[in-house]
This record gives sequence, C-alpha cells and structure tokens, in this order.
Amino acid sequence: MTTATETPTPGAATPPRPAKGKKEEPPAPPRVEVDWTSWRHGPIAAPINAGGALAATALVGHITDVAPVCGIGVGVAAAVGVTVRAAMKDISPEGLAARAACWLGAGGWMTWTLGGAAWPTAFGWLIAGTVGAALAAPEMADHESRVKARAKAAKDEAAATEVKIAANKALAEFGAEWNERIARVCKVQGVTVVGVEYWPSGVGYTLEARLPAGGVTRQRLANFTPGLATDVPLPNGCGVEIEPGKDRGHVLLKVSTVDTTAQAIPFPDDYSPISLNDLLAVGMHKGGAQALLDLLNSRAFIAGQIGSGKTNLLQVINAMIARCTDALNWHIDLNGSGMSSPWLLPWLDGEMDAPPIDWVASTVDEAVRMINAAIRVAKARKQAYKRLMRKLNVDKLTISPEIPGIVITLDEGAEATAANRGDTRLATGLESLITISRAARLAIVLSSVRGTSDLVPAAIQAQAGTKIAMRPADAAEAAYVLGWDCQKMIDEAANPGTGIIRQPGAPMRSLVAYQLLPHQIEEIAKATLARRPTLDEPSAQAAGDDYKNRWIRFGDWLKTQGEEAPMPPAPRTPSDPQPERPKAIQLPELDDRYKGPGGMARAQQDMQDALEKAKERAREVQAERAAEEAGDKPAVEQRPAADVDAAFNELVEGWDVKLSDVDEITRLLAEAGPAGLPVTKILEALKAAGFGIERATVYRRLDAMGNVKKLPEGGYAIKPDPS
Repeated sequence: MTTATETPTPGAATPPRPAKGKKEEPPAPPRVEVDWTSWRHGPIAAPINAGGALAATALVGHITDVAPVCGIGVGVAAAVGVTVRAAMKDISPEGLAARAACWLGAGGWMTWTLGGAAWPTAFGWLIAGTVGAALAAPEMADHESRVKARAKAAKDEAAATEVKIAANKALAEFGAEWNERIARVCKVQGVTVVGVEYWPSGVGYTLEARLPAGGVTRQRLANFTPGLATDVPLPNGCGVEIEPGKDRGHVLLKVSTVDTTAQAIPFPDDYSPISLNDLLAVGMHKGGAQALLDLLNSRAFIAGQIGSGKTNLLQVINAMIARCTDALNWHIDLNGSGMSSPWLLPWLDGEMDAPPIDWVASTVDEAVRMINAAIRVAKARKQAYKRLMRKLNVDKLTISPEIPGIVITLDEGAEATAANRGDTRLATGLESLITISRAARLAIVLSSVRGTSDLVPAAIQAQAGTKIAMRPADAAEAAYVLGWDCQKMIDEAANPGTGIIRQPGAPMRSLVAYQLLPHQIEEIAKATLARRPTLDEPSAQAAGDDYKNRWIRFGDWLKTQGEEAPMPPAPRTPSDPQPERPKAIQLPELDDRYKGPGGMARAQQDMQDALEKAKERAREVQAERAAEEAGDKPAVEQRPAADVDAAFNELVEGWDVKLSDVDEITRLLAEAGPAGLPVTKILEALKAAGFGIERATVYRRLDAMGNVKKLPEGGYAIKPDPS
C-alpha cells in the first residue's frame, strides 16, 4: 500500500529531521523583545528622570574622584546640544532658554557637589530643582502648544494669502480676457469683470461685470450673446445669458460650459402636497436652477411644433396642479383627449373612485359650456367673497382647499381658436375669461403648434404674461411668441424638451422640461386623488347643470369613440343633493374641565356617558310606542338590551362623535406648556388621533386661534393668561 507524502511548498522553510539514534532536543523558549521606541518622556516625568540620573552620575563621580570642573563642562555641552536639537524642532526662544537653563543648572550643581558640598544639602537642592522643573514643565508645554498654534495660524494665513493672490491674479487674467472679448464682440470699451463664481454643478460660471460710464446698458451687451458664445468658443447647446446685477451699473454674465439639455431630466418622484400659491417647478435652467411658473398670477401660452416637447410640458404642469391641495384642473382637449387620457384611464378602468381631472371638454360644444361656466364662476366669486376679500384686505381672492383655484388647460388651441377652422364662440369666450378671471383665481394655460395670429388671436396672446417657445424651428417662429430679440437664444433650445421662456419682470432664459412618462402620470393621479378639493358652493351653483352633468356628457362622448369601459359613478359636488343623515352631536366649547393632562380621557368618558343615557332613553321610547300600538299603556316594558343596542347602533351609524381638530390642537399645546410644539409634531398627533388633516389646514387653524402665539424659534404655544 502506498501512502501519500506531502510535498513541501517551494521556498518554504522545511524543519530539519533529527539524526537517527539521537534524542530530539526540546524547543527553545520564545525570545521576548521589548519595543523601547514606544516609551516616551512626558513633560513631568522628564525632569524627574533627569533628576534621578543626575544624582546617580554625581554619586559615581564622587566615588571615582572625578574633577569638579567636569560637571560644568558636561552641563555646557548638554545645554548646547539640547538647544541645537530643540531649535531644529521649531521650539520657541522661551523654550530654548528654559532647556539651556536646566542643563546649565544641572552642570553647576554637579560641580558644586563634586567640589565637596555636603550630600544632604546637595540632594536637598537637587530635589528642589527637580520639583521646580517638574511643576514648570506643563506650563512650558502649554506655552509651546500656543506658540505652535500661532505659528500654524500664521502659516495658514500666509498660504491663504498666497492662494488669494494667485486667485486674484487668475481672476485678473480671466477678467482681462473677458474684458477684451466684450470690447471685441460688443464694441463696448471699459467693461470690467470684478468677480467670478463657478457653479457647484461644474457646468458653468457666472461673471460679475461693472459697466463703464456713458450710459451703456445691460441690453446692449445682451444683443451680442451669440457672438460672445462663439468667441469663447462654447460647445453646442451652451451659451451666455445676461442678467441684472446688484444695481444698474453691474451685470451678470451666466456662461454654461456643458450642454445640460442633451439628456432628459426625469420628473421628480416627490408627490407631496403643494399650493397653487407657490411657484411650480416644471424643469431646469442652465446651471441647475429650477424653471418656475406662476400660474396663479400670469396666464401662460406655450407654442411648439410636433415633437418639440410641448405636450410633455403640459403634462408636467398638470402633474404640478394635481399636487396642489387648493386647485382644480379643467381640460379643453379637442385632439381626441390625448392630453387627458393618461389621467383618466385609471378611473375608467375602475382603479380609482373618481377622475383626477375635475372637468374634461373633448368637443367644441363642451368647451364652450366650460368657458361660459368659468365666466359665471368668476363673476359669482367676486360677489360671494367680496366681504372675505375686504376682511383679508386683498384685491384678489385667497385660494384654499375650501375655495380652490381653477386652472383651465387648453391643448392645441388652434382646433378651438384658429381663424380658418376655430369656433368664434370659444375664441370670444376665452378672451372675455382672460380679462375677468385673475381676481377670481381662474388661471389659463393655452397651447398651440404655432404662435401666429391666424391660430391664436393676438388679443389672447397679448394677455399671456408667461410665454414659452418649445424647440423653435427658427427665429421667425420663435418671434411670433417671444419677440424678435429671442433670435440670439435659438441655438440654446435645439433638443427635444427644451425651450425659451419669457416671464414678466425677468429676462428670457432657456429651459429643459422634466420628462413625464404615462406610468408616472398614473402614479401621481392615484397618489394625489384623496387630497383633490371640491368646487366651492357659490362656484358650483354658478356653474349650474353644465358643471353638474359634465361626466354624463363625457360618458356619451366616450360611447362615440367606441369606449366600452363602464363609467363609475361621478363624485358628488357641493351642489349635488346629499342624503339626509343624523346631525353630528355638537359638543360644547372646550372648557377648563377638558384642558390640561387627561382632558381627552375625560371628554371621551363624558361622551360615553351621554351615549349610555341616549340608549336608555331609546329603550323607554321603544317601550312606550309598543304599549300605544297594543291599545293600552302598561308599565314601561323593557326590551332585551341586545335588541335595543342593535337598534341604537343602527340609528347612530355615521354620526360624528368627536372633538374638533381645534380642540385637539388646544389640548396638545396646553400639555406642551410654554415650550410649545412644532407644526410637524402637531400634525403627527392629530393624525394619530384620527383627524384627516393636512399641514396647510393646521397652519390655517393655528393662525385663526386667538389664544395661540407663534414662537420666535419656530412652533406654536398657548398665550399666557394676562391675569
């Protein structure tokens, strides 16, 4: 039988085999090595160790009869050596003097001791000197630390100064290059670049320039931005934008060096609640700034040919409106409901209880109904809320989830307003609505394939404060929308989804719209449906049957399109008749008994007691009625408690038996005391208590509560009792 033998690894040490006949020696014990490099003197231990070594040296010198002068010689030599070594470590002059003094003192003591001094006296002085040096050592160490810190700060300051000088030199060279470029391209002498800021995104920079005397304006430089971009030269899709500076004598030149529009930017996955009072982010400008629209105060007109990204931008606007808790979206979609379909399909397929779009007009007749209803709503709101506006001291209606704003989005306006094929009723109605709707908070977003007056009347375009040309084919097309001065920016909107925007009080800028895909539209529709407001009562009454029966007519139109999906019941509006139901039990105003710790528990117990009393009374009434039906009035017959409880529960099903959210906020703030609570904590507590309330509503409740104050550091608290 063969046995396997292990082959030693090449290069590995092989243990020697013991010689035959000899006994194997036991292994040697492991060798212990001490790492002396890890041992260091501390500021206190060093003088003590030095004092001990000095005493031992003196004793040996005394025994061997060393000449006394050797002591001072050794001290001087040591002082010189330590001073040189310390100087190489950047020790301060004070530290050098202290070290030299210690060694000279040690040498003097040894000379005195070897010269015949009494040993007790000599050792006494040695101990005193050692203790003094040990006590002074920490202070000297702190002194050295302070000196080194000051030296480091001075060194850093010097380095920063050098960097600043280098930066100023680079700025001067960079500024001089741009000064020459502006003089060469814009034919303006004396413009001085005084600052440069590189964008954090790394895709460009901003120059601050001072204009020369003599009346040179920002617009004069803005007329030559294409030439400046070419003179650099910048990559395709990049450009120079001129914006106002800190005063009229300064301008900002925003220079993009990377084409950020070449790739699509996905729509953010943030579907949290917002307000139509806010600026709505629909894309990005060059440099990473958000492109924001003010739909509430400025009518919007968007023009773009097929494939420009116009419809995608409209869908982004629809998505932002869907996130608003104080806005309703009405669509005029005469192109086969192509814009509205992605929003409505989940509802038509039974995946949602209600449509996310409040009204869709797919025919010209329905669009005329909508516009006429909107005109009536605008007029009715001015009458219905005039006292509210007076109370708030505003000249435009303040929107809220209870009084929502209305955004009417019209896709492909040429189908409705074109001179050769449009409907004059719709064009006239739109013009009237645009004139009267702003104060009533009805916003309008109009789109068309071109901005020419034969497609969109000039009177309607003139009322649009926000104008966007999506991927204009040439300067002439863009000029119909933005004016002839837009030609200098045409090259910066060459990709699909890009455009040029002009807004009131702001310079023209290029933008790239977020990309919104159909599946994300469905996500947004489902995520925001629960917080979509309903039309307020005065507006619903003014809109009348045109508004009330809108989904019935939409269903009829669907049948003409071959749509077989069943139509779910349309959601009720404030003008619809509501089924009668028992009124909610109204609790009295929150008194002192329900304030403070345990207030909610006491309130719940009182409600339970009230319910038990109501049950008892229900039993009595039921027994009395049974006796009357029998023809006599015997003593009250008590029916089984289970039957009466079941009847009572059926009777009160759906009653709202709870404290108001204002009462709960009062309780929470009372328990928090003077420290108060932030709105986030209040909102969390309210939702935990079963109140379906949004952050905006909490703010309104707090602002309306007279016994609540806002804290300087944030949050809210109960006002202290003046008494």
